[in-house]
Amino acid sequence: MKPFVVALIMFISSTVFSNAQSPPQAKISEKDVRSAIQNKQFSDAIKLLDSLLVTEKDNIDYYLYLKGLCLFYDSKYAEAIKICDEIINKWTESAWNRKAIFLKANCLLQQKNFIEAEKIYSQEVQRLLSSARKEEIANIYFRFAEEVSRKPEKNELDVPPPNYQKAYGLYKKILDLEVGEGMKDEVMFRLGRMMQLSGNFSEAINEYHLYLKDFDPDWTGPTDSPELYRSDKQNVLKGKNRFSARYYLSESQLAMDLYIQARINLENLLNLIPKTEDKIIRDSRYLLVKTYHIPQPRDINELELGVKSAKKFIEDFPDDARSIKLAYEIAQSYDFYARSEESLKAYQEFLKLTYKSTMKETESLTVENFEQLKMSATYKLGELFLARKDYTNAIEIWNQYVAQFQSGPQWTEAQRGIINAEFQKGVDLIAQEKYDEAKATWNKFIEKYPLDERTRQIMFAFGQLHYHLAEQAEAKKLATEAESEYKKAIAEWEKLVSKYPNVEESSLA
Repeated sequence: MKPFVVALIMFISSTVFSNAQSPPQAKISEKDVRSAIQNKQFSDAIKLLDSLLVTEKDNIDYYLYLKGLCLFYDSKYAEAIKICDEIINKWTESAWNRKAIFLKANCLLQQKNFIEAEKIYSQEVQRLLSSARKEEIANIYFRFAEEVSRKPEKNELDVPPPNYQKAYGLYKKILDLEVGEGMKDEVMFRLGRMMQLSGNFSEAINEYHLYLKDFDPDWTGPTDSPELYRSDKQNVLKGKNRFSARYYLSESQLAMDLYIQARINLENLLNLIPKTEDKIIRDSRYLLVKTYHIPQPRDINELELGVKSAKKFIEDFPDDARSIKLAYEIAQSYDFYARSEESLKAYQEFLKLTYKSTMKETESLTVENFEQLKMSATYKLGELFLARKDYTNAIEIWNQYVAQFQSGPQWTEAQRGIINAEFQKGVDLIAQEKYDEAKATWNKFIEKYPLDERTRQIMFAFGQLHYHLAEQAEAKKLATEAESEYKKAIAEWEKLVSKYPNVEESSLA
């Protein structure tokens, strides 16, 4: 017999016997059998096994195998072969069936019957190399890859974090086994996912390209590819993951700032995908908005197109929690380009929205996230009103923030904003020469915020105001009116100096 066959026979035999299944829980008489075998008293062990085979109803296949093994070690090869044949023919589903096959082959080798022994080993080699066997091995790799790439649950504290690189290597091994198209479809797709999840977006893009070439008849190559059509389209299988692969390809491209390619691929995907694929359509539409870098678009064109795309998403998918997020980001995008009117309106529209637990994709925007956005939008509205010198609305909005979000991150800023707005109202009235209204506004300010350092600025300004009016009266030769205003100025400054003797404003009075 050829050296290769002999080597293969010995390898298979050693593998099978080294992996032999542990026997069932031993009984007393069975201990006697094992003791006899260990002491190489094979004839005694055979007698004990014959007794067990008569009295026992369970584990008959196991006892038969032990008997065949004892006959083999006792050099009774012909009898051992008969026992092996009984197990092979009668106990086809037994864990000892395959071991009996190799024990028979060893018996034939000892009988120098190499032709029959080689037949057995050849059959087993074919079995090991068969498609079914390859599929079985592939499934083992697949389950292992799934396990090492699985994210632990919150309560699984002893489970290691996912190892996407290791899973990638395991999936690669499956392809080396030349598996069927169904398994190949799933594995090639997962190769891309493992690279994407590990942050290797460049390699993920390459893997998705390879998958789409093999499993998407509508794929015409990368967006920058010279390939304009597929002559082999009719020969390409429609992979079950082809739409997901296009989506994740676009996601990987966007992660590398290849936003033009990502946008083209998403638009192509949306043209191909059936309307029944609701989730991937919504995901693709949302990602399409992100290709315009919302909420920080890079130019006016991106702003206009991105906002348009976001508004269409909100219109088409009002039950998607990401619509709420996009409504907020539209306002941010306008604010990013200092388009305060559009930003103000967008924040107001956002604050009209309500969050529902029945919405889709709530993991993208939880109720807690929504509350945070509401707080931020409310505060931002106050800032926009203040910038427009609409102090009344600014104060109203910030009062609403203070009352509604008492533990909000901008609660202190909102309080300060209210005070600033009330002070600034007086400044603007002075600028408009509405002095009586200004004084009334600032007097209320002093009454409400007596400890604010701007109260002394106001008191100094009151004196300045009367001094200015006195100068105007002098210019008009209204001596009595001028004198009255000078006295009022002095009175105001005396109040200032009396209350704040050691401040800069008092030294200027």
